[in-house]
Amino acid sequence: MALLGVWAVSRLEAEHWWFSNLLLYLPQLLYGIPLLGLLPICLLRKEGYGLLACLAAAALVLGPMMGFHLPRVGAAPQGATLRIMTYNIWQAATGVERTLAVIQKEAPDVLALQETAGGPRGEEFAAALQKLFPGYSFLRASEYLIASRYRILASEMRRLDSRGRRQTLWAQLDGPTGPFNLFVVHLYTAMHGDNVVLTPSDLPDYLGRTASLRLREAYTLVGALADCQGPVVVVGDLNTPPYGLVYSILTRGLRDAFDVGGFAWGFTYPAHVPLLRIDHILVSARWHVRRAWVGGGKGSDHRPVVADLVLPADH
Repeated sequence: MALLGVWAVSRLEAEHWWFSNLLLYLPQLLYGIPLLGLLPICLLRKEGYGLLACLAAAALVLGPMMGFHLPRVGAAPQGATLRIMTYNIWQAATGVERTLAVIQKEAPDVLALQETAGGPRGEEFAAALQKLFPGYSFLRASEYLIASRYRILASEMRRLDSRGRRQTLWAQLDGPTGPFNLFVVHLYTAMHGDNVVLTPSDLPDYLGRTASLRLREAYTLVGALADCQGPVVVVGDLNTPPYGLVYSILTRGLRDAFDVGGFAWGFTYPAHVPLLRIDHILVSARWHVRRAWVGGGKGSDHRPVVADLVLPADH
C-alpha cells in the first residue's frame, strides 16, 4: 500500500508539490530497497500472503514505477532509415577518444550533442569529430553541436526563458525523404544532489523554483514546436524522467522513441550505474520508429540515446 501511495502521489501531484516532485525525480529503484529485507523474512517464515505481497510490490517497482518497456513497433513504411543520436558528452571530460568511440560505434546519420562547450577538450573534440565524419555538415552554437549526413538548410538559437539561461538549437535538415525540423534541448535540472544533502531545510523552496522554471521552459519549447511546418524531432538531455507534468507537456503531439521501439528501462544517467531515463528522442506522428536503444557508458556521465526512424516518402 505504501508503494501504491508513493506511486500515486508522485504521478498525480508531480511538479505541483515539492514533495511529490522529489518522489518523482528520485531513482524509482530506491523504493524497492525495503523488499530486500522483507522478502527473505517472508521466505524464512513461510508466509504465503507476505511473499505474494512482496512479489507484487517488486513487480510494481520494476514495471510501472521504473518504466519497463517492450517494443511496440509496427510494420515499417517504405523509406530510408535515419539513425539519430543524442548525447550529453560532459565536455568530453572522460577523454576525447572515449567519447568518440561511443559515437563511432553507433554510426549516426544525425548526431545532436549537448555540453560540448567549455573545458580544455572542447576544440580538440570538435576537430576530431569532423575527421571522424568527413562529408557531414556541422553546426555549433552555444553548448550544442549537430553533425548531419544531410544538408543543414537553416538554423536558429531560441530562448527557453526570459533571461536566456537555457536555449534550444533549431535546425532544418534535408532528410532522405525531405526536410524535417530538429530541436536540440538541454533543460534545467530538477535538483542537484548537493542541494538535497547539504541544505534540506531549503529543499521545498528550491524544488518549487526549479519546477516553475522547468515548466516555463517546457511550455516555451512546445510553443516553438507549434510554429513549425513539417515533421519534428526533439532530442537532448531533458533532465526529465518519462512521467510527470514537464514530460507530459513535452510529449504533447510527440511520441517518445524509446517508448515505442525500446526494450527494458532505457536509463541514461549516471553512465556508470544508470538509474534515471532523462535523455530522450521525441518524434512527431509522421515518423515511424524502427527501434531505439541506449548506447555505451564510457564516454560521458550520460549514456546516449539512439533511434532508427523512417519518414515515409508520402509524408
